[in-house]
Amino acid sequence: MKEYPKSSKSRREVPIPPHVLEALERHIHKLDRDAVVFTAISKGRSGRLLADSNWRRQTWWPAVEAAYHFGDDGELQLVPCYSPHTMRHTCASWLVQRGVSLRGPAHPRP
Repeated sequence: MKEYPKSSKSRREVPIPPHVLEALERHIHKLDRDAVVFTAISKGRSGRLLADSNWRRQTWWPAVEAAYHFGDDGELQLVPCYSPHTMRHTCASWLVQRGVSLRGPAHPRP
């Protein structure tokens, strides 16, 4: 298991829209205090710890394979099959191109 933040000098933050926080709050409210929040959902394995390997197989790749977008010509096209890591870096590149800082707001050090 990885320790987070990944180093003493880094901090990971992900902005979450209010409607997602509300849904997460409703979900967590039903769980025991020490329960795992995100679990695997496949047949016979539901409720087990969600790991990168089963999340990609059960969630990411099926979602990408079923996703479409409108191309420049207005026609519906399949979304290319890129890994989460590639998508993360693509998003970061687009943000930098638009002048958005990837460092986020400054945080006081403890």
